[in-house]
Amino acid sequence: MLAVVGLFLAGCSSSSGEQQERGVPVAGSFVYWVGLKGEKPIRIAVHAVRRTDKGTVLDWSATPIPTADVPVGTSMTLRATDLESFFGDQTISLVDFAGRTVYRPLLSAKSFMAHGLTRPLYTQTALTSGETSIFQIAFPKLPASASRIAVAFNGGDIVPDVPVTPVGDVPANGPAVDLAAALPATKVLATSAPFTYPQGAYIFSKKGAGQQQITVESVVVGKGYTTVHWTEHALTAGAGFALEGMPVDDYRLHPTYQGLKSTVADGPGLQIAGSTSTLRALYATFRAAVDMPGMPASPGWQACLCSDFQLRSAAVAAKGGSLSLSTTFPELPAGTKTVTLTFPGTAIPALANLPVTAADEPAAETTATDVSGTWHWDTSAVATPLSVTDWPAPLPDDASYAEVPVAVTDTLLTRTTTDGLDTQWNGATSTLLLGSAPLFAAHTATLLPTAQATLRQVAAQLATVKAGSTISLTGYLAYNDPGSTAAVVALSKAQASAVQKALAPLVHQNVRWTVAGKGKGDLLGASDPKVFGDVNRRIAITFRK
Repeated sequence: MLAVVGLFLAGCSSSSGEQQERGVPVAGSFVYWVGLKGEKPIRIAVHAVRRTDKGTVLDWSATPIPTADVPVGTSMTLRATDLESFFGDQTISLVDFAGRTVYRPLLSAKSFMAHGLTRPLYTQTALTSGETSIFQIAFPKLPASASRIAVAFNGGDIVPDVPVTPVGDVPANGPAVDLAAALPATKVLATSAPFTYPQGAYIFSKKGAGQQQITVESVVVGKGYTTVHWTEHALTAGAGFALEGMPVDDYRLHPTYQGLKSTVADGPGLQIAGSTSTLRALYATFRAAVDMPGMPASPGWQACLCSDFQLRSAAVAAKGGSLSLSTTFPELPAGTKTVTLTFPGTAIPALANLPVTAADEPAAETTATDVSGTWHWDTSAVATPLSVTDWPAPLPDDASYAEVPVAVTDTLLTRTTTDGLDTQWNGATSTLLLGSAPLFAAHTATLLPTAQATLRQVAAQLATVKAGSTISLTGYLAYNDPGSTAAVVALSKAQASAVQKALAPLVHQNVRWTVAGKGKGDLLGASDPKVFGDVNRRIAITFRK
């Protein structure tokens, strides 16, 4: 049975002086910290995932929590939470961890700037401290087998194991939950030593980096996922997470067009005792509903299941500011008791022996008859959010689904790194990314003697390839590598061929090989040579397990 919201209705009280409550089921919640110093909390709650005849509807809410800095009645917005897309739409996904599938909101196919089937149309709406505003967004139909689903909020956390109610039903109410209640004191598992990112290495702002510190609040493991909650603290004034260079990003893991936004907390890695690999943040493919003008058709974007700090980065530019972040990884192996959290670069030492906590078991699902009405989607009308008095929230009518017909699903990607070897798996196909810099002498296709250790690692991965399968190798070079486009293509192909010839004797199976090279117009990473040069110099090896 789900919990129920028990809230003050701002400015109202019963004649007895007791708190006036309304019953709204709560499947789970978390808190965003926004504001100039990250001092303003907004609780995000999931109320229901309801099947309809035409699709699936998510009901969620935002409640600014009253504090000394944000008294009851203060006006706020969701702008700083990064819960909206470039065009103001809600950016929320449903995630089936077991099926490795991500369901994106239903979209209109009229243009690249297509809006979703949401209520209200934009998240740039006024909130009031102490009051709950209910939002709604529609998704494609879920498989009949999906009895529970995770809700992933862009730039924030995930709410796992949300019951999916049948058509015509709504979650039944449970124990009351006050979403505007004061927050308990934060527990800290570990604290890093103070550090400063090297000027010019990660931070390119003239303000300088400033001294910072990281705390880890929890490492939670559930079915299909592991989420680390951590906070960046500004000990002195500085650039913070300046957009010119994002310290928590790991540039090695950003291939072409991957990372619809690069201001995401995907840098941390998890290491398990006895393993030589580092587990990386979960990503998912991000297919465009409509091609972006001037971009290649169906670009290979990817989106991280981790915090987006683009609009909150200033919180760690001022002394005393803080930025709360979360990074979601694949599920840890059964029996894992502790992990080590690593960060890109050398400025922050790893935080070891972090205890792992199992996620709470989901409550049993109970439902009631859904007596809500319907509403119609219209981009010319920007409706206001609903309140707790409107529960159960009305559902989109059938005509609205006809207006917003585009259903997009994506695939979860698992990544690990081991001494310069990045591995990505989408459930069927694996891609190994080898850095060419440590493999070859500069601007040649001559393998260095030190390359043999990496090649043996690759051969061990290829041991899982079935006889008769195809292993494809593609060479990539950087935008600023010398020579014409034709010369770069020839060199990148020659490097891929050299790796294939070295691997062939180590792979004891009857497999087929393909080799290709890419030029300056088809880079693996972004074109800025100051940051992404080594990212582009890669050999990509793709195969099916």
